[in-house]
Amino acid sequence: MEKRFQARRWLPVRSVLSAAGLIMLPLIVVALAVLQYRWIGQASEADRERMQIGLNTSVSQFLEDYRSELYRVCAAFRPEPGIVASRDWGQYVKRYDEWRRTTSFPDLAGDVFVWELEQNGGSRLIRVAMQSREVRTVEWPPELEVLRSTLEEQRRGLGDSRRRDVRLRAWTLHETAPALTHLLFQFTPPATPGERPQFRVDGFLIVKLNPSCFEQRLFPELTKRHFGARDGRAYQVAILNKENPAKLIYRSEPAISEAAVSSAIVQVDLTGPVPENYILPRPAPGQGRAEELGPPPVLVPGNEEESWQLVVWHRFGSLDAVVARIRRRNLAVSFGVLLFLTAALTMLAISTRRAQRLAELQIDFVAGVSHELRTPLAVICSAGDNLAEGVVDTKPQVQQYGELVRAEGRRLRAMVEQILHFAAGQTDRRYELHPAEMAKLVKGVLEDAGAAIQAAGFSVEAQIAPDLPQVLVDETAVKLCLQNLVNNALKYGGNAGWIGVRVNANHGEVRITIEDRGMGIEPADLRHIFEPFYRGRAAKAAQIHGTGLGLNLAARIAEAMGGRITVKSAPGKGSSFTLHLPAMKNGDQQRGEKV
Repeated sequence: MEKRFQARRWLPVRSVLSAAGLIMLPLIVVALAVLQYRWIGQASEADRERMQIGLNTSVSQFLEDYRSELYRVCAAFRPEPGIVASRDWGQYVKRYDEWRRTTSFPDLAGDVFVWELEQNGGSRLIRVAMQSREVRTVEWPPELEVLRSTLEEQRRGLGDSRRRDVRLRAWTLHETAPALTHLLFQFTPPATPGERPQFRVDGFLIVKLNPSCFEQRLFPELTKRHFGARDGRAYQVAILNKENPAKLIYRSEPAISEAAVSSAIVQVDLTGPVPENYILPRPAPGQGRAEELGPPPVLVPGNEEESWQLVVWHRFGSLDAVVARIRRRNLAVSFGVLLFLTAALTMLAISTRRAQRLAELQIDFVAGVSHELRTPLAVICSAGDNLAEGVVDTKPQVQQYGELVRAEGRRLRAMVEQILHFAAGQTDRRYELHPAEMAKLVKGVLEDAGAAIQAAGFSVEAQIAPDLPQVLVDETAVKLCLQNLVNNALKYGGNAGWIGVRVNANHGEVRITIEDRGMGIEPADLRHIFEPFYRGRAAKAAQIHGTGLGLNLAARIAEAMGGRITVKSAPGKGSSFTLHLPAMKNGDQQRGEKV
């Protein structure tokens, strides 16, 4: 008793804790959602900063590598002092061969041209063909004709001494040609103090560049190197003419439109000043010592309005749009995980609550079974003691005691069989199905329960329709089902002392209804009465003992026979239980098994 008391006292405490947990769960979920939203916002800002830094780094490295390749060309074809006077143009063929052995883009530079300006105002264009090794005077090629006016303007600009120092040592990139040009001049220092130095322009050195190498090799390689591997082609790149943005020199994706270019997040000139910390690339083996390459060249655009620009944009728009997209994705994933966690915790709470409720029902079951077993055992033991000690010695008394022992023994046997039947139903229980007459079967159940009905002071009003169709059932199981329904009516029938039994057929099924005029069932208990071990609150309050298995066994047997049990009840007016069994049709099995 002490253990039972402790268990009953502990169950409400666990129920309170479970309810508190269910109340706290939404609060915890809301708090986690708020914190998660803030954390993802902070992470998004960090992502934006990381992306901005990464993009700036990629752009800087792209420009550095691009200019580095041009600087290599400038270093390889740098003009030597007095080269115009010596006319040693063949040295450029050797420099060209050395440059091709060390560069990653040997097709970037082509032939070399020298535009000699004579003192009498004449000029001539000398071509150094790298493939044929031929040096000869030629007419201006159409692709270089646009350079003449530009070079003339550059020559006139040398009259400004403030611009002369830069132009004398600078290479000019003419991206429309494309070509690299360098001024050829002679500078004679003054012989005596006070005299002005002598400066004379001898011409221009022109290194022809290959436009297909830019479009097919240099730009694709640099794009793949700096915008491809790390971000999975998230960034798209284009090279366009600054004066005519619709004219794309290069595009990383074939389907790049002008509208996409207008949404660029980076737009920077390819040609610009040499960075202060620029270091000329180390020469490859056989190229010579690093100091022989001289200082880094100065590379200026020939026409800033027509210079090339690097344009970069993200496939999803601006960085803010990209970060917003990432944030939405992270929020969706995190809240999905949070919802899954909430669902898991909710299911766990429900499962825990069900387990607690089952534990309570099992405790009530043990208590009920203990009482139900103790009563017949006490009666049998008492009767046995009286017979053994000779208290009862007359034949009528002995017969009376025998009837009492037999009745209590049958009651005890029925209770044990009911429990065993429930335990068997938890495993793979199979039934033997045979055609049966329900009228005969119902009458047999009422006869077997006659003694119990008479002892309880009840009367039975039976209405059995004639010519009922047969049903395919296990007779023993159906008898147990009906016995449980009759016993339930006797137990909860109250003081009315009446049980109604009706058997009829309708809509292809046989219906057996057993009703009483007792206490009835509360609506809150009505949906639980077929659960194992469950007993209504009214039954507990009235201290009506039972195991809570009778209706559960009846419902499971009905389902196994292909039928069902329905119930109608109202508190204080009684209950009506109806067993529905499908009637046999022509062609139905005459014998078989069913789970």
